[in-house]
Amino acid sequence: MRKFSIYDFRFPIGERVIEHRKSKIGNLFAGLLSFGWMLLLARPAEAATYSMAPGDSWSAKLAQLQPGDTLLLQDGTYGPLSIDCSSNAQNGTASAPITLKAEHERQALFKSDGSAAAFDMLFCSYWEVSGLRAESADRPYADHGVFHVYRGDHLTFRRLLAAYNNRYANNHLYAIEESKNILIEESEGYAFHRHAFSIWKSHDVTIRRSYTNQRGWNRLPGCTYGPSVEGTPRCNGNPNGGDEAFVLYQSSQSLVENSIAENHGSGFQAHPGGLQSRHR
Repeated sequence: MRKFSIYDFRFPIGERVIEHRKSKIGNLFAGLLSFGWMLLLARPAEAATYSMAPGDSWSAKLAQLQPGDTLLLQDGTYGPLSIDCSSNAQNGTASAPITLKAEHERQALFKSDGSAAAFDMLFCSYWEVSGLRAESADRPYADHGVFHVYRGDHLTFRRLLAAYNNRYANNHLYAIEESKNILIEESEGYAFHRHAFSIWKSHDVTIRRSYTNQRGWNRLPGCTYGPSVEGTPRCNGNPNGGDEAFVLYQSSQSLVENSIAENHGSGFQAHPGGLQSRHR
């Protein structure tokens, strides 16, 4: 009686069946091995945590950061920082943002002499910044604030502290410009003569649980109103220091909630223009 293989009923048991069976098993094993390698190659690299101290190279540290990575800043004073995701840094992703945070909150200080923003972030998406402190200073012929964000998207800022904007220009402690999907929470601002939080031509910005107090950072003697005059201090509208604490210029779909402003000309104001609509 003729018997048939379960692998191929066309071949009788014998040499042809055995060879056919070996071929089938070999092909199956090779296929599984290839599939396993494909899964390993497709799996994203595990997120890494790096540490930085004052004096370390920013260019080297920023070049290391991939989506999902964290950079911890040790205590100390750092010079002005510019993160530009079109040149010296990468964007994170929705599922793997890049995190920049102080190892101990408010103990990593970014300090500028007024010639540059203390913390500048340009063209970046999906970053989270937490626990930093930043200060600037008065400097003629310069127009830079403290924390500055330009054309950012899906950025989160938590528990920041900013103080001492440059009173020679129309600049602010926190300036968000032409950006969208921005969250600022549990942050503080002190010693400023214009605005603590300035949102300009931006969309879907949320500020919550934040506090501002100008603390006597008044205008400089000999200041002028209106457009900045080179080398001359910029006057603010409130002679006792601090104009609007939270201000929206030509922005849309934004929210300021559960925040406190003390010792200012005005706590909150939305200026018309552009897509100014549905602020809360």
